[in-house]
Order: sequence, then structure tokens, then C-alpha cells
Amino acid sequence: MPPVNNESVLPGAASMATSVFKSSGLQDEHVQTLLAQGTLGSSATAGAAAAPAAPAADPPAAPGDDKFDQLVQLLNASASPPATQVASGLAPAPTSIVIKPDASYAKDNILNNYNALQNMASMITLYSGILDIQLRKQQNHPEQYKITDPVEAMMAFENKANEAYQAMTGPLAGFYNFSQGASTSFSKSMTRTEFHAGFLGEIFKGFNLSDDTLTQLDTILTNFAQSVGSIQIEASGAHKSVNNTILVHTCPAVNASGDPKDPVWVYQPTTTLIYLEVDLNAWQTVFKSKSGSSTTDHFDFSMVYTVTKCQLNMEAYQNSVNKFNQIIQFVTGKNLEAFGATASTSVTDSSLNATAGF
Repeated sequence: MPPVNNESVLPGAASMATSVFKSSGLQDEHVQTLLAQGTLGSSATAGAAAAPAAPAADPPAAPGDDKFDQLVQLLNASASPPATQVASGLAPAPTSIVIKPDASYAKDNILNNYNALQNMASMITLYSGILDIQLRKQQNHPEQYKITDPVEAMMAFENKANEAYQAMTGPLAGFYNFSQGASTSFSKSMTRTEFHAGFLGEIFKGFNLSDDTLTQLDTILTNFAQSVGSIQIEASGAHKSVNNTILVHTCPAVNASGDPKDPVWVYQPTTTLIYLEVDLNAWQTVFKSKSGSSTTDHFDFSMVYTVTKCQLNMEAYQNSVNKFNQIIQFVTGKNLEAFGATASTSVTDSSLNATAGF
């Protein structure tokens, strides 16, 4: 099961954000700038509009404030392909995918909802970076874990998976309505040629996707797999799984009337968190060299995955989007939309033009 953010009991998004910023070890002037630009004055769920904060002046120079430099580095890395992240010595950020109709589809402003999800992907990436610094501080490991060290590599993967989950269920919790996470155990003997379809079919079975979309998703996940395939991972203590998180952003059609005879369809922006715990032996088998092995050889693959649906509160989002834009510009130099486009990968499913969601 993914870990629960221990600080999620704090009241309101502002309290949570303040706690996360300060516990990360960022110096005070950076904390104050981030708080002024990026957080709410009250709980996000309150729905009260807040006037956008004026852009703050750049914080004074802070020699030795490597935490802020680390944050900028992490965000820039997260916006690059997995192979680039690995080449720079980092475990890749969670895979974030927006599945949407093509640009010709404009019914009920549904594309605006998809843009909101993409923008929120920027904020998830921001808080994941802050939590990365915070977690390593708590673990007495302020430097990045070395992915060239098999034990440290396993910890790096676990932190990356946990950060994305905790970012949404912690500091950004006020912007979402959550389903209870449902965990599923999956175990199957497969050949290498069967693995792609078997894995994709299992984790995306609740999405009603076209074959073309599944092919696009296979390409994205294959690129991720090829990027991390050379990383050697070993267990630390009793921990025997390699963890990853996949974020899937969609706008399923929901009957707001509740009456099937008189439906009122709305297209609910939703992020689905898929938290994967892959058995270490299965992981090593999937990524080991194919030399001496056949694509028809069977191997046992097993994992536990937890699916949590997170419905975006559009009112809370709209009340805060200007502040979000300011904080992303402050940290990355890009606006919210531009950074969101690089922090997530868009997949077009033309069948959604007819079904208006799934």
C-alpha cells in the first residue's frame, strides 16, 4: 500500500503547504516567497475566491541554500525524458499521462478541463520535488541517492513513487475528492512477448481505451522501461518490491442527475493514481539481459497495485490558478501551461470525440 502522508491531518491547504515548505529545509526567504505566491490563505475546499498575490521580488542571494537549487534541478529534470533523468544520475519522476480527444473536439469546453489537469500536473511535480528534499532530510540522506548503487537505487525509486502519492493526498488534498484506494494483487506466468499486453491490459483495464491509445501508452512505458533497464536494484532489509507511480489524467463522463432516463452529463477532470509495487525478482527478470533467454521462455511476474481516483475540484482550482502560475514561474521560469506540457505526456484518443469521456 502507498504510504499515508502523516501531515495530511493539518487543517487546510495553507497549513499543509506551509508545513511542507518549511520542513524541506529551504531557507526562510525562499519559503516566504513560495508561501506568498503559491498557497491559499484558507482551505482550498472553502471555495472562496482569493485575490492573486502580486509577484514577489526575487529573494535575496542565499549562499549555501542548496535546497532551492535542488528543487529547481528536480523540476527541470522532471520535465525531461526519463533517459535524460537517468543519464543525470536521478531515478526518473513518475510517468504522468493526459489522455484526451483531439483538438477538434470542443463540446462543453471539455478541453479546458484537460488543460486544468495538465496544469495541476505542474503543481504535483512541484510538491513532489519539495517532498523529495523533505524525505531525504528525514532519512538523514540530504544528497541524492545514487542510482549506481543497487541499494540506494531501490530507495530512490521508492521515494519517487511515494512523493507523487503524498503530494496529492497531502498539500494538494484540498483540490481533490478521493476514492478509497483499491489494491489488487496480480500474478501471472508470461513470456516476454506476452508481458507488454498483459501488463498494460491489467493496469489500464478500467479505462475503456482504444487499441491505438494502448499502443501509444505501450510506447511511453517502453521508453521508461528502456531508460531504467540498466539500473541494478537490490533489496534493503525486508523490503522486496520496486515501487513506481503512474498518474493518468482523464475526464470521464458523469451523469450529474443520477437519473439514467434524464441524464445530465458532465466531464469530471480526474487524476488516477496507480501505485505499483513490483516484486523485486520479477523486476530483475523483466530487465535482465535477453542474451541466453528466449522471448518464448516463461517467467513469473507479480505485483500489487493500488488505484486511487482523484476528482479535481474545479472551483478550488480556478480560485488558485493565478497563484499556481506565479509560483511555477518563480521556480522554473516557465508559466503553468508551458511547464505542465513538459511535466506530462499527452496521448490523443480519437474515440473520445464520440464518447466524450470514459
